[in-house]
Formats: sequence, C-alpha cells, structure tokens
Amino acid sequence: KIESPPAGYDLRNLPDELERTREQYRRWARGPEKWAVLQEMTKNWDSLRANIEKMINYEEKLLEEQERAQQAELEAERRNREARRLYQQQQDMQRAHQEALEEMNKRHKWQVAKAKMLGEVRRWEDERKFEDFKQAQMDEMAARTRELEERHEREVQELRSRMQRQQDDLNAQLRELKNKLRR
Repeated sequence: KIESPPAGYDLRNLPDELERTREQYRRWARGPEKWAVLQEMTKNWDSLRANIEKMINYEEKLLEEQERAQQAELEAERRNREARRLYQQQQDMQRAHQEALEEMNKRHKWQVAKAKMLGEVRRWEDERKFEDFKQAQMDEMAARTRELEERHEREVQELRSRMQRQQDDLNAQLRELKNKLRR
C-alpha cells in the first residue's frame, strides 16, 4: 500500500530512509529467502531510486513554483500597494489642484468685485466732480446773469432817468413855450 508522506515531510530524506530500510532488512532478515528478497529489492532499487529522484525533482520544482507563485503574489501585492499609493497621491494632488483652482477663482471674483467697486467709486467721484463742475458753472452763470441783470437794471434805470430828464426838459420847454404863447 502506497501512502502519501506526512505533511511537512522532506522527500530529500527518502533515499536515506530507503537505504536504512535496506540495511535494516539485511541485518534482521532470516531464512533462505533473504537473498532472493534482497536481490529483488536491489533490482527494483535502481528504478525505485530513479522514481524517488523524479519525485524529489518534482517536489523541488513544485516548491520552486510555489516560491515563484508566492514571490509573484508578493510582487503583485507590492504593486497593488504602490498603485494604491500612487492613486492616493494622484487624488491628493488633484484635490490640492482643485482647492488651488477654487482659491484662485475666489481671488479672481474678489478682484473683479473690487475692481467693479473701485469703478463705481470712481464713477461716483467723476459724477460728483461733474456735478460740482456743473454747479460751479451754473453758479458762475448765475453770478454773470445777476451781474448782467444788475447792469441791465442800472442801464434801464439810467435810461429811465435820462428819459425822465428828457421828459422833464421837454415838459419844461413845453411850459415855457405855452407861457410864451400866452403872453
């Protein structure tokens, strides 16, 4: 009956164990069949040894494959960690970039609002200056108009006075003439 070796058994020890078993058989075997059994064991021994070496090679290859698979798994895990780290780094950079853009947008909006506000202040100041200028011109025009009205009033007064004097002179001349004619 062939049984699998116990878990953790190293197949590389198998040839030594078979050699010890053969040695043990030589020491303990009794009777006439001992030599025949020993020859039969030796005849099968070479093929058994070759099969054991195949098993050992297979086991070594299996171990190598398992080690490669484990290394590949470790490498895949390392790459996954690296990819997650890079993804996280990229996400952090993208978040920082987004925050920087939002900050720039806020600053831009503030600058636009500030410029608009300054423009409104300047426009208000310009309008006030224009109104002041217009008021000054109107005050000047009003002063000139008053001055012209006063001058016109004086001229009219003078003209009335002259006309009154002329009227008075004419009336005086007319009385004189009436007086002369009555005499």
